[in-house]
Amino acid sequence: MDLNEILNSYSNPIAIKILKTHAKTPQGINLSDTANLIGEKISTVKDHLKKLSDARLLYKINKRYYLSNFGSYIIDSLNDLEILTKMSAIFGRLKAHSIPSRLLKKLVPFMKGIQIVSNQWQFMNISNRLLKQIESELGKQPIELKILGWNSLALGIEIIRNNFKTISLDGDSLKKLLEELNLTLISDKTILKDLKESKNVELNNIIKKSGIKERFQIIDSIDRFSFSIVRYNKIIHFFLNEKENIGLGPYFLIENDEGAVKIIDKIFNHFATLSKPLSNHL
Repeated sequence: MDLNEILNSYSNPIAIKILKTHAKTPQGINLSDTANLIGEKISTVKDHLKKLSDARLLYKINKRYYLSNFGSYIIDSLNDLEILTKMSAIFGRLKAHSIPSRLLKKLVPFMKGIQIVSNQWQFMNISNRLLKQIESELGKQPIELKILGWNSLALGIEIIRNNFKTISLDGDSLKKLLEELNLTLISDKTILKDLKESKNVELNNIIKKSGIKERFQIIDSIDRFSFSIVRYNKIIHFFLNEKENIGLGPYFLIENDEGAVKIIDKIFNHFATLSKPLSNHL
């Protein structure tokens, strides 16, 4: 039996229902009980049971059919694919290998209950809520802020100016803020070009004196990140970057899930190995 025959054996909604039913019934099920449980005709179910058995996804002992180890693997893979399909508004618009498939696969289980949102008002609401939370917790508890795929340092400075009223934009104050935030930024070579061509005196001053050059890493091999991830402690905000602005694409939010945080950190670490500090480029 080749791969096409195996794929054909479960490429039907009824076959999928049979596999899922047997996955929940380790004691095995006979033909008539299988038909009753999924609400299909015995003749139809019999045909599918034969195909699934021939493909070794099920096996038969004394008129009862059991899910095989191979069949269990297929069901788990289909369940992951079903979850990922719901996320296709995001991952279906990212270039292949934008995020290594092994890491994406590990992230999938944490996406089960996630909703994809595109409403810009809600996006801004989430962003403002996170900024207010960060401001209120500064100096009161350890903060870790990781940002992957940030496209504008000038915008970052503007966000600080508008949301952290007690912070001065002089080098020492900003350096202290970056330390308190335990900030790490990873971006692409587009932002490097913007910085080199920038005529913004204040921004260039801040870059020289704030210590951000050591906290900001650049990946030369990526022209432009098509997505961004912001992780603030155990809150993860993942969104697409579209057109020339940040946060215009679909996004999702994961809160207080340590497993998801570990996988997101592995994604950060993957890109960190490809990057060099901004200080190496300026």
